[in-house]
Amino acid sequence: MGQISSAIRGARGSVEEARYRDLRRGFLYTIVLITLGIWVASMAVLAVAANRVTRPIRDLTGGLATLARGDLSVRLPVHQQDEIGEATRAFNRTAATLEESRDRLVQLARMESWQTLARKMAHEVKNSLTPIRLNVEEIVARSSPQDRPMVEQAAQIIIDEIKMMERRVRAFSDLGSEPPFRPERLDLNASVEERILFLRQAKPEVTYQADLAPEPVCAVADPDLVRGILTNLIQNAAEAAGAGGVVMLRSRQEGANACVEIHDSGPGVEPPAKGGLFEPTISFKKGGMGLGLSIARKGAMSCGGDIEYIPGELGGAAFRILLPKAS
Repeated sequence: MGQISSAIRGARGSVEEARYRDLRRGFLYTIVLITLGIWVASMAVLAVAANRVTRPIRDLTGGLATLARGDLSVRLPVHQQDEIGEATRAFNRTAATLEESRDRLVQLARMESWQTLARKMAHEVKNSLTPIRLNVEEIVARSSPQDRPMVEQAAQIIIDEIKMMERRVRAFSDLGSEPPFRPERLDLNASVEERILFLRQAKPEVTYQADLAPEPVCAVADPDLVRGILTNLIQNAAEAAGAGGVVMLRSRQEGANACVEIHDSGPGVEPPAKGGLFEPTISFKKGGMGLGLSIARKGAMSCGGDIEYIPGELGGAAFRILLPKAS
């Protein structure tokens, strides 16, 4: 019995010892698994965080490289609202400003080329027109009485054409000249209403709608240049709208600009012609010089603003005048 008891105690000891070893091994495995899980989870969190930080930085680096290559149209998506997101928005604002400045410089360079060409053309044509007119008048004066009616009729046609060419020369001279710039605070609402009242007499068959801002829309600009710009664009809109048509004018503040929009219900502008709208051309419409939009845009740019073609709301063409807002 004593041996049996001793054997039982030994067996119990072996079982307890085995149970202890299993418990310790299980505990160790559990600790290892938990530690491994925490490590994996930490690495995943770090990877996500690193990607969240590095991806916008990679995008910014790529955007800067694209910008350095001269592609100013590059814009980056903003996915975050933190400092990196603010840096991305700053990049987009900078790219937009650079693109706008580049386009403005290109336009100014082209305008300067046009002005030089206009001055030369006006000078050369003017030198030729004067002797032509004098000789035609001399021919009429020396014609015989029986030929006088036919000669006078032919001479009148020639003189009318010369007068038209002289008007074109004056228009080119206006384009090539640098008018004095006298900026002052100007209420665009009042300017628009005054131009409508003035131009309505010439085109009473056109309906003018003034959708002006309730508060004053004030700009810093030369009043004479602004009157010329409004006159040109409103006249163009009225001619495009035709009898029974509508011309709508709208004013508002937009950021650092004071804006006036002119919409008409005319046929609009064909897509191929949109790219050259502000380039000096020869117009074939009655009384047209083909230089009105060029001169109008030149006046707006002289004031520190611009004119842009925008989608029309009445089915026709539309233009937006941008001028520096008065503080």
